[in-house]
Amino acid sequence: MALLQLILLACVSVGMAQDSTSPDTDILAELKELKAKMEKLERENEVDLRALETRLNISEIKLEEEKTVVKNLKSTVEELRRQNEALRIMVVEQTAELGARLTASESQVVEIKRQNADRPKVAFSATLFGAGSQHTGPFNTDTTLIYKKVITDISNNYNPATGIFTAPVRGLYYFRFSGHAWGNHYMAVSIYKNEQRIFSAYDDQPSGNANSSNGVTLLLEKGDRVYMRLWKNRQIFDNDGNHSTFTGFLLFPM
Repeated sequence: MALLQLILLACVSVGMAQDSTSPDTDILAELKELKAKMEKLERENEVDLRALETRLNISEIKLEEEKTVVKNLKSTVEELRRQNEALRIMVVEQTAELGARLTASESQVVEIKRQNADRPKVAFSATLFGAGSQHTGPFNTDTTLIYKKVITDISNNYNPATGIFTAPVRGLYYFRFSGHAWGNHYMAVSIYKNEQRIFSAYDDQPSGNANSSNGVTLLLEKGDRVYMRLWKNRQIFDNDGNHSTFTGFLLFPM
């Protein structure tokens, strides 16, 4: 508005300089027209300015929103970094723990192998006769049976000359025995630990053939003796079929 006033003042001064007594009506008309254009231009400029201000305000709001979004994104990134670091530390710790457990397991395996290598290996199995067929008994007293045909004897702890197994170490042993009755002969046998009768097997067979068996787990001290005895007035039969047997082995030392 100040610029328009200056232009009008300049134009009036020019007119007065040309004719101080009678102003030029054409110049005044042009000045009015110019004034109207200037006012219209100012109004349009004012509208444009307000529009620009509005757009600027909107841009500033959007900028603040974008700043907030960026800030949130930064916070999210930082949180993800913390989580990744925590995960990395956990993985490292678990890997170390698994490695330690693996090492311990390997050590245990080595120790078990060493113990198994050092563990005594004891097992035997024998039958009464090696060839042909034969009855043993009857006798007028309980009689120790001698199983002459040795099938297996790991570590040689069964004596085929006496029929006695002697425990080489303290441990838990398993024994199994069987006896065969032939015809009308009655069979009855018992397993002994030292002088103690433990388990028995018998068969009162009036005719035909029959087998009887039994088994037992025994805790033996080193030097304990285990053997079979035939009851008095009873018989036991064996042949190439190996029906009457005596078997034992070490489960584990103690």
